[in-house]
Amino acid sequence: MKLFLSTLILLTLCVATSFAQVPPVQTASTGEFAYSQALAATTVGRIDKYGVHVAVTNVAPAAGTFTCATTDICTKTAHGYKTGLKIQASTTTTLPAGLSPTTDYYVIYLSANTFSLAASLADALVPTAIDITDTGTGTHTITPTSLAGATLKLQGSMDGTNYADLPIKASGDVTKSGTITATANFYLWSDYPMNYVRVYYTLTAGQLSISEVAKVRP
Repeated sequence: MKLFLSTLILLTLCVATSFAQVPPVQTASTGEFAYSQALAATTVGRIDKYGVHVAVTNVAPAAGTFTCATTDICTKTAHGYKTGLKIQASTTTTLPAGLSPTTDYYVIYLSANTFSLAASLADALVPTAIDITDTGTGTHTITPTSLAGATLKLQGSMDGTNYADLPIKASGDVTKSGTITATANFYLWSDYPMNYVRVYYTLTAGQLSISEVAKVRP
């Protein structure tokens, strides 16, 4: 009997640990309407309840001065932009040829200090940069779009390939998504048996950092 109880306790601890100590998945992404991305899937083996704590941070960077070269490479020290971020450019005199004021462009991340610009989100994701044919004159300013909203939802799969939205409880309401409007923490859970579960998010506009802090079985 003692051996049975010891084995049962050990198995219980192993199950609890497997959910409580799943390594966090950290990702930062940007995008516009209909640009979505999934965090890494977790194998849950048809567990009938599953919850995830997600931390969301509004990391939209500030406006600032920048330069563009005829190599199509723009420079702004420690710009903080991610691929897909929508921006507009302005100038005191003339923008680099290829760019126009009051026009939306999309960032193509190159390095911590450099980036290119694309004419559409689809071009940014390929990526296909705008052809810059001269550097312009005067002082140029780049202004990112601020956070305009996003949604989080849980998706489930039996085979790890084909996913469907799971009804979830978010903020006490039975729904299929949680709405993001600013930096916040979210706890989402579902009681549908699935072999795989993942968090799926869609950005409306702006830039966010999204990370799974913990995954648990409620």
